[in-house]
Amino acid sequence: MCSISDLKCEGVGAPLQVRIIRKWKNDIRRYETWYLAVDRFGDAIQILGQRTGQAYIESVFKLFDCYTISEYSCPELDRHQKVLENDFYIEVGLISVIKQLPDTMTIPKHWFRFVTKSHLMELGEKPPYYPDFIGVLSKIKDCRKQDDEPYVFLLLTDTGTLRHGSSPATHVYINPEIPETTALLDMYDVFLIYNHQIS
Repeated sequence: MCSISDLKCEGVGAPLQVRIIRKWKNDIRRYETWYLAVDRFGDAIQILGQRTGQAYIESVFKLFDCYTISEYSCPELDRHQKVLENDFYIEVGLISVIKQLPDTMTIPKHWFRFVTKSHLMELGEKPPYYPDFIGVLSKIKDCRKQDDEPYVFLLLTDTGTLRHGSSPATHVYINPEIPETTALLDMYDVFLIYNHQIS
């Protein structure tokens, strides 16, 4: 079984176990359905099903489920497809083999890449790819488009200024369950109790 870090651009990937954590469609390229997948090491990659493979991948992948994927290729990303820092993606099609796995705790349910705002500017992506941002949820409102499609308006701020607009891959997590966070909070509580007993 390989990992995302083992993959090479323009290569054919060996069987890979991932969890699907996001799905989006490009506003212009409607024949593309994109997924964000994470492996057991916490590495992430974009997966694409397009044209004849689009209906197949949409019928197979369910968000937050785990899969073994084989018989796929790893083409180079163009600048309009790029959401992650990877230079390539996994392309699946009708010849790809996708098998659902039982849910496992060894593959994370969330993926985050933390960078400072200054580092984000240093990356200098053209056009820029937008990760999710941490901010204060200042406003939330249920809205509807002109065609009556529902959406949620969220206003995220950081020190009083707007964080960023949106992109197809944008998601908002409110108090996500992260095991490391729980462990750190428990350690902090023990630290407080220990210091209180000493003083």
